[in-house]
Amino acid sequence: MYTDQYARTHTHIQGGVDHGEYVHFKVCVDDATQVLFSIKSLMGRAEMYIGNHENPFPSKENHTWSKVGHDKLTVFHLDRSFNLGYYYVGVYGQGQGAVFMCQTVCGCAVWLCTHVPPFCCGFVPLHRVRSTGLR
Repeated sequence: MYTDQYARTHTHIQGGVDHGEYVHFKVCVDDATQVLFSIKSLMGRAEMYIGNHENPFPSKENHTWSKVGHDKLTVFHLDRSFNLGYYYVGVYGQGQGAVFMCQTVCGCAVWLCTHVPPFCCGFVPLHRVRSTGLR
Protein backbone atom coordinates (compact mmCIF):
# COMPACT_ATOMS: atom_id res chain seq x y z
CA MET A 1 0.00 0.00 0.00
CA TYR A 2 1.39 3.40 -1.02
CA THR A 3 1.02 6.20 1.49
CA ASP A 4 1.85 9.89 1.23
CA GLN A 5 5.00 9.22 3.29
CA TYR A 6 6.01 6.43 0.89
CA ALA A 7 5.49 8.69 -2.12
CA ARG A 8 7.63 11.41 -0.53
CA THR A 9 10.56 9.13 0.21
CA HIS A 10 10.57 6.58 -2.65
CA THR A 11 11.06 7.15 -6.35
CA HIS A 12 11.75 4.62 -9.10
CA ILE A 13 12.19 4.25 -12.84
CA GLN A 14 12.36 1.29 -15.20
CA GLY A 15 14.29 1.29 -18.47
CA GLY A 16 16.66 -0.44 -20.81
CA VAL A 17 20.27 0.03 -21.81
CA ASP A 18 22.24 -1.51 -24.68
CA HIS A 19 25.53 -3.38 -24.26
CA GLY A 20 28.42 -1.00 -23.64
CA GLU A 21 26.12 2.05 -23.35
CA TYR A 22 25.00 4.29 -20.52
CA VAL A 23 21.68 5.86 -19.66
CA HIS A 24 21.75 8.73 -17.18
CA PHE A 25 19.17 10.10 -14.77
CA LYS A 26 19.08 12.71 -12.06
CA VAL A 27 17.05 12.61 -8.88
CA CYS A 28 16.51 15.52 -6.49
CA VAL A 29 16.99 15.03 -2.76
CA ASP A 30 15.55 17.99 -0.85
CA ASP A 31 15.85 16.81 2.73
CA ALA A 32 17.51 13.62 3.95
CA THR A 33 20.42 12.33 6.01
CA GLN A 34 20.87 9.21 3.91
CA VAL A 35 19.99 8.17 0.38
CA LEU A 36 19.65 4.54 -0.71
CA PHE A 37 20.13 3.80 -4.39
CA SER A 38 19.21 0.35 -5.67
CA ILE A 39 19.12 -1.32 -9.06
CA LYS A 40 17.49 -4.56 -10.08
CA SER A 41 18.36 -6.18 -13.39
CA LEU A 42 15.14 -7.58 -14.82
CA MET A 43 16.93 -8.95 -17.89
CA GLY A 44 20.68 -9.03 -18.54
CA ARG A 45 23.03 -7.19 -16.20
CA ALA A 46 23.12 -3.47 -15.40
CA GLU A 47 25.74 -1.67 -13.30
CA MET A 48 24.95 1.51 -11.38
CA TYR A 49 27.28 4.48 -10.85
CA ILE A 50 26.34 7.54 -8.76
CA GLY A 51 27.56 11.12 -9.03
CA ASN A 52 26.97 14.24 -6.98
CA HIS A 53 26.71 17.85 -8.19
CA GLU A 54 30.34 17.69 -9.37
CA ASN A 55 29.78 14.61 -11.54
CA PRO A 56 26.55 14.79 -13.60
CA PHE A 57 27.40 11.89 -15.95
CA PRO A 58 28.87 9.12 -13.75
CA SER A 59 30.59 6.23 -15.50
CA LYS A 60 32.90 3.30 -14.73
CA GLU A 61 35.89 5.59 -15.04
CA ASN A 62 34.48 8.70 -13.37
CA HIS A 63 31.96 8.46 -10.53
CA THR A 64 31.51 9.60 -6.94
CA TRP A 65 30.14 6.29 -5.62
CA SER A 66 29.70 2.74 -6.93
CA LYS A 67 29.33 -0.80 -5.68
CA VAL A 68 29.87 -2.93 -8.74
CA GLY A 69 28.46 -6.40 -8.18
CA HIS A 70 26.06 -5.12 -5.51
CA ASP A 71 22.54 -3.91 -6.13
CA LYS A 72 22.37 -1.33 -3.31
CA LEU A 73 24.39 1.71 -2.30
CA THR A 74 23.68 4.02 0.64
CA VAL A 75 25.14 7.52 0.87
CA PHE A 76 25.16 8.93 4.42
CA HIS A 77 25.22 12.58 5.51
CA LEU A 78 28.66 12.09 7.11
CA ASP A 79 30.19 11.30 3.70
CA ARG A 80 32.25 14.30 2.52
CA SER A 81 30.60 14.10 -0.91
CA PHE A 82 27.02 14.00 0.44
CA ASN A 83 24.87 16.94 -0.60
CA LEU A 84 21.26 17.97 -0.88
CA GLY A 85 20.05 18.70 -4.39
CA TYR A 86 20.62 16.54 -7.43
CA TYR A 87 22.23 13.11 -7.49
CA TYR A 88 23.11 11.59 -10.84
CA VAL A 89 22.70 7.93 -11.74
CA GLY A 90 24.53 6.26 -14.62
CA VAL A 91 23.38 2.78 -15.64
CA TYR A 92 25.76 0.73 -17.79
CA GLY A 93 24.63 -2.25 -19.87
CA GLN A 94 26.67 -5.44 -19.53
CA GLY A 95 26.59 -8.50 -21.79
CA GLN A 96 23.76 -8.23 -24.30
CA GLY A 97 22.33 -5.14 -22.58
CA ALA A 98 19.83 -4.97 -19.77
CA VAL A 99 16.37 -4.07 -18.63
CA PHE A 100 16.50 -2.59 -15.15
CA MET A 101 14.59 -0.87 -12.38
CA CYS A 102 16.27 1.81 -10.27
CA GLN A 103 14.90 3.03 -6.96
CA THR A 104 15.93 5.82 -4.63
CA VAL A 105 14.82 5.93 -0.99
CA CYS A 106 15.50 9.01 1.13
CA GLY A 107 15.85 8.49 4.84
CA CYS A 108 16.35 10.59 7.88
CA ALA A 109 17.79 9.77 11.27
CA VAL A 110 15.07 10.50 13.82
CA TRP A 111 17.23 12.82 15.90
CA LEU A 112 18.25 14.89 12.85
CA CYS A 113 14.86 15.29 11.14
CA THR A 114 12.30 16.70 13.52
CA HIS A 115 10.22 19.05 11.37
CA VAL A 116 9.34 17.29 8.09
CA PRO A 117 9.96 13.87 6.60
CA PRO A 118 12.72 13.55 3.97
CA PHE A 119 11.77 14.16 0.36
CA CYS A 120 12.96 12.70 -2.96
CA CYS A 121 11.73 14.01 -6.30
CA GLY A 122 11.31 11.66 -9.26
CA PHE A 123 13.94 10.52 -11.74
CA VAL A 124 14.58 12.79 -14.72
CA PRO A 125 16.29 11.30 -17.82
CA LEU A 126 19.45 13.08 -18.99
CA HIS A 127 20.48 13.00 -22.63
CA ARG A 128 23.92 13.07 -24.19
CA VAL A 129 24.88 12.93 -27.84
CA ARG A 130 26.83 9.70 -27.24
CA SER A 131 27.59 8.13 -23.88
CA THR A 132 29.35 4.88 -24.57
CA GLY A 133 31.56 3.03 -22.15
CA LEU A 134 33.48 1.21 -24.89
CA ARG A 135 36.96 2.39 -25.74
